[in-house]
Amino acid sequence: MRTPLLFLALILAVGAFPTFVEASIPRDPAVQLTSFASHPERVAKKSRHKKKHKSHSSSGGSVSVSLDSIDSVRRGRSVDINGHVGSSNVTCFLKVTYTDGTKDEPGSKSPNSDKDCKFTISVPDNRDVVGDATAELTAKDDSGHKKGSDKRTFSVTDR
Repeated sequence: MRTPLLFLALILAVGAFPTFVEASIPRDPAVQLTSFASHPERVAKKSRHKKKHKSHSSSGGSVSVSLDSIDSVRRGRSVDINGHVGSSNVTCFLKVTYTDGTKDEPGSKSPNSDKDCKFTISVPDNRDVVGDATAELTAKDDSGHKKGSDKRTFSVTDR
């Protein structure tokens, strides 16, 4: 009689143990302890909140475009901006937007034999442009249709 009672007590204790452990774990709404395989709606909801990392090579169309990293530059100085395109049958357009909203569009260039587009721009000698600036390289076909683009941010510093 003693063995069956001991056995029954052991089963009850083990059966209650997961509930006790689960109750003692602090609940964080961002952490789910249940299996995501049985709850596909949780997977979709969770993946929607992941931080997106911006790629530095994009293809808004059919041609890949990438900008090299751009060193910080002092206002009033020149900076080289180099990009690469996946086709020599496009034209490269550069647009630089400064912190104060002013834009610099140095025109268009055809890629060289290595499919590189190289621009040199003069940063305005104006305190309002100090901060982050964005360079956007766009590749367009002969009809003016956008085939791809890429953006890079760089710093403009004070003198």
